[in-house]
Amino acid sequence: MDKVRLITIQEDDDLILSFSFDEGTEFGVEGFMLHRCPKYEFALRPYERGPVVTWTDDDEVVTVETFELSRTKVTITTRYRQYSFDISGLSEQEIKAISEVVSKMNFDNNFQFRNVQS
Repeated sequence: MDKVRLITIQEDDDLILSFSFDEGTEFGVEGFMLHRCPKYEFALRPYERGPVVTWTDDDEVVTVETFELSRTKVTITTRYRQYSFDISGLSEQEIKAISEVVSKMNFDNNFQFRNVQS
């Protein structure tokens, strides 16, 4: 399981949560990103709405089905794959920020969000 070294959060018209890792890992410093733009989702097909997993230049829309957050791990499930990342090195404040932005991304209950921090 890759260990998250850094997160970046953007909250404006777009809601973005990015995870960065060590070089040489699956996603490396380029990272793994969840992106949602509620302001413009009305123009998308219903199955394209929700947070999108972004890690390549591929145009395929891969949406999140479940997001599980604990104190030490994040697990993100799409229709194709499940991703698990070690977040044990992040601060309590960073984990709280993850929870807050994912809650905002799930304003319409488009996916399952389990916050099991303990």
